[in-house]
Amino acid sequence: MKRLIIFLFILILFVLLYNTGAIYGSLRGTFGDISYRKNSLLDAEKHYTEVLRNSSGNTLLSADILYNLGNTFYRLGELEQNEKRIHLWEKSIGSYTKSLAIRTDSETEENLAFVKEKLQKEKREQEEEKKEDEKIGS
Repeated sequence: MKRLIIFLFILILFVLLYNTGAIYGSLRGTFGDISYRKNSLLDAEKHYTEVLRNSSGNTLLSADILYNLGNTFYRLGELEQNEKRIHLWEKSIGSYTKSLAIRTDSETEENLAFVKEKLQKEKREQEEEKKEDEKIGS
């Protein structure tokens, strides 16, 4: 009986050690989700980026985190203007695209299409503003 208990203890220890990266990633992802819901978008970005940096081959976790990061970059872009907005929305598109490369998901595809459309509109508006400024400056 003692041997069985020792064997089970060692087995549980190995399982925990093997899954430490996944557990840590899930925990950081949860912190990112909480920050996102609290509208602490910079903290959410930090947590999601940390998960991706330390993810140990868990592709489903990476796909979810990339999706969440895409949402975060989009919302950060809404708070900015001009080139900063464009840059953040391009990062959002990149995150959605990477997520879709891992796993096909209709919600991610919809968000990607939405942000692409918003980005094109923003670029057109900025171009028009630039032309107007040039006319006024002439």
